[in-house]
Amino acid sequence: MQEILDKYWEAVSKNYMFYKKETIKSAVDDFDKIKKENPDFDPDKLAREYAKEHICIDGSEEYKIAYRYDCFKNEIHSLVVGSHNIMDATFRWNPDIDCCAVVQRLIQNKDWNGLNNLIYQLLRIKLIPNNLSNGYDHSFYFHEILLAYLCGERTVFEKINTKKNGLGNNGYRPYVLCNNILIAKHYKDDSKLLTSLEKAEAYAKTKAAKWHIALCNFFVGLGKKDFERINKSLADFCKLSKRLHHDYPLEKELAVMALGLYMIAVEWLGEEEIKLIKMPEERRFCKEYVLWRMENKNPERKLFFRYPEEYGILNVMLETDLPDMILYEKTEYGHTKRYEDHRTRFLLFVEALEKNLRNM
Repeated sequence: MQEILDKYWEAVSKNYMFYKKETIKSAVDDFDKIKKENPDFDPDKLAREYAKEHICIDGSEEYKIAYRYDCFKNEIHSLVVGSHNIMDATFRWNPDIDCCAVVQRLIQNKDWNGLNNLIYQLLRIKLIPNNLSNGYDHSFYFHEILLAYLCGERTVFEKINTKKNGLGNNGYRPYVLCNNILIAKHYKDDSKLLTSLEKAEAYAKTKAAKWHIALCNFFVGLGKKDFERINKSLADFCKLSKRLHHDYPLEKELAVMALGLYMIAVEWLGEEEIKLIKMPEERRFCKEYVLWRMENKNPERKLFFRYPEEYGILNVMLETDLPDMILYEKTEYGHTKRYEDHRTRFLLFVEALEKNLRNM
C-alpha cells in the first residue's frame, strides 16, 4: 500500500510545483506585521502601483510586501483550480497510479475504514469549487451526493441541496429527477416528494438509456416501498454502471453509485424492511463493506492520503469547509433556468482557504 501511495505522490510532485509551507507563511506573516503597524495598509492598491511602476530595487518595503501578498492571493486562486484538476486527474489517468489497484488491495485486506476514507477523499476532491461554470444547477452534484451517503459524510447534502434552493430543473435529466426525490424526502415535503416520484416514474417509461431507467425505478420503488422493483432496478443499475468508469473511475472496480443507493435505502427503511432488499450478485458490489457501513453509521472520516508537510496546502484545501450552494437565474429565449454561481462559491472557498493557511 505504501508503495502505491509513494508513486501517487511522486506522480504529482514530478509534474507540478506548489507553494511550499515556508513561502506561504512568510507572505502572510509579512502582511500581518505591516497591517498591524499601519491599519490603513491597502495591499491591493499598493500591489497595483508596484506592478504598474515596475519598482524592483528602489521601491519601498511596503510596496514589495503588498506585491508579494497580492501574488500570494492570486496563487491561491490558481492553486485551487490547478490542484483540483491535478488531484482529480492523478486519480483518473496518471499511469503511475492506479486507483483501482488501491481499491483491490483495501478489499483484499478487508480494510473497510481505509476504503471509506478513500471514497471520502475522492468526494472532497470532486467538491473543490472550480472557477469554471458547469452550466447546471445543484443537480449537477448528484454523483457526489451518492458518494456522501456511501461514506457517511452527511454535511455535504445540505451544503449542495440547500433548503432555500429547493428542487432542481437544470441538469442531466435522471440526476435532476432523482436528486429532487432526495431533496423532498430530506426536507420532509410530502407534496414535492409525490410530484417528484411521479415525474421519475413517467421518465422510467420512456426510451431513455437503460441505466437511467434503472436509476429512476430504484427511487420510485423506494418511495412506494415496492421491493420487487427496488431489487430488480438495483441489480440492473449495478450491472450497467460499470460502463460509467470513463466518467467515474472507481466504477470499474467498485460499484460506488449502486452502493450509495443501497445506503440511501438503509436510511429510508426500517430494519425489517431493509432485509427485503437483495444485495446485487455482482463482484463490484462489496457486500462486506456494506455490512461494515451498516454497523458504522457515522464512521470516522479522514483523508486516505496526506501530502507531505511541505506541501500541506493540499491537505488544508481538502479539509476546508465548503460554501453553501448558490444559484442565480438567467432567462434565454423566453426560458428561465438556474445555474450554479460558480464564481461566488469559488471566491468564498478561496477566502476560507486563505484563513486556514494562516494557521498552518
